[in-house]
Amino acid sequence: MTKVTLFIRIFWLITIISIIIINRSNTITVSGGDSEAVFKVSTKQSRILGYIDGGSPLSIGCGTLINLSLKDSTNDLSDIKIKNEFSQIVEFTNFNLKHNNNKIINGCELPVNSIYLTNGKVLYNSSIPISSFQFSIGNTTLFTTYIIIFILLFLTVITIIRALESRNQWRRMIDDGEVEVKEKMSFD
Repeated sequence: MTKVTLFIRIFWLITIISIIIINRSNTITVSGGDSEAVFKVSTKQSRILGYIDGGSPLSIGCGTLINLSLKDSTNDLSDIKIKNEFSQIVEFTNFNLKHNNNKIINGCELPVNSIYLTNGKVLYNSSIPISSFQFSIGNTTLFTTYIIIFILLFLTVITIIRALESRNQWRRMIDDGEVEVKEKMSFD
């Protein structure tokens, strides 16, 4: 095994381990909040989905919708979809603290029909009963994921080039007479 081949194998192993670690670090767990008694909540990497499994919707009001286990202090919510009791999407905004210098610690301090993520708490203020919610959390590791995909593509190209180079090397050895090739092989 050449040094280049050994390097490629080690790099593949490191990349695969990195992917596993990133996927585990992207896992978000949900607990508590006003929605705990009403909604079933599922998470998939940076997407959160809460839905009613029978029963009545979350009533009009404000407070903490859910608590998330986040490692960073992101407050970037996107793809916000909140439905009323008739399963119609109602426009909710992601409250932006940059436009307001006050520190928000309670959902009742938010404008009506808005949500805000702070310190792992999704705060809300709603003028409608909520029957389901869905949003994505800013994925800070998205850049890292793209880097790993690029590295995997790069390693794939190197592996293909090495395989073609090895094939050509064997052909040269055969042409130079260093390796003898039988004319016909039989497996009888």
